[in-house]
Amino acid sequence: MRQPTPETEGKHKVIVHSFTSIGNSETLHYLPEHTRDGRDNGFVVEHFDDVYTLTEGDVVPVTGQQAYYSRIGDVLLVRSKNVPDLGVHYIVITGAPVLKPWGLRPQDVAIVAPNNRLIENWQEDEQLVLLKLNQLAATAFREFHGIKVQDKKVIFPTV
Repeated sequence: MRQPTPETEGKHKVIVHSFTSIGNSETLHYLPEHTRDGRDNGFVVEHFDDVYTLTEGDVVPVTGQQAYYSRIGDVLLVRSKNVPDLGVHYIVITGAPVLKPWGLRPQDVAIVAPNNRLIENWQEDEQLVLLKLNQLAATAFREFHGIKVQDKKVIFPTV
């Protein structure tokens, strides 16, 4: 908690925030004076799909078995009924397979893709859709997010 100064006296003195992280996470707080109505929130989150439009030529559909053998740094666009809370999301492969609640899967970091429309070209009733980004698209994705792959390790930007 920041100590109030004469300029901030009477304004937000205490902010309580509680969450549980189940993996690597970051949080950003922008708190204008009128937080209740949100009118003064002066930022917009930019997603990869806002600046790079994936086409069917940028991806290769893969099976779960093929995705199992993905290399560290590979990027896949995913829609899975096993993780409905994530919705459409990207995964960046970060390590060897581990046992997850829905089976043996590569270690990964998920990044939401709320503005992606490409995956709509695949049937909605499929249990799992995996689209592996080709080298050019994966490089653009990693550059957009500031992700580097060095010595078989994925390095995410720090804040």
